[in-house]
Amino acid sequence: MKLTLALLVPFSLTALATPLSNPNPFEKRDNWCVVASNGVDCRSKPGVGAGNLVRDIKTSDRFGVACTKKVGGRTWDWVPGWGCWVSARDTRTGDAAHNECESGLHDC
Repeated sequence: MKLTLALLVPFSLTALATPLSNPNPFEKRDNWCVVASNGVDCRSKPGVGAGNLVRDIKTSDRFGVACTKKVGGRTWDWVPGWGCWVSARDTRTGDAAHNECESGLHDC
């Protein structure tokens, strides 16, 4: 009887506990993007011809863009999954209604 009571009290108190609301909502995740044509460079640094070529992006590739950076009058998209930068001129969402890949992203 004592063992049952010893287990019953803590479990009943747990059932009455109410979860605290999270003051910080989920952070925005990467925007999913594609490129309009094959042969788009993804480079180690943002800028035309900057850094090293990390990857050649094809139209069949889908990638996440986390943030943007302006360099030389152009916007560059950071692709964290590949560790490289791609020109925003070449990226699309793949959704005709929302064509800008950079929508809602912050500066890197």
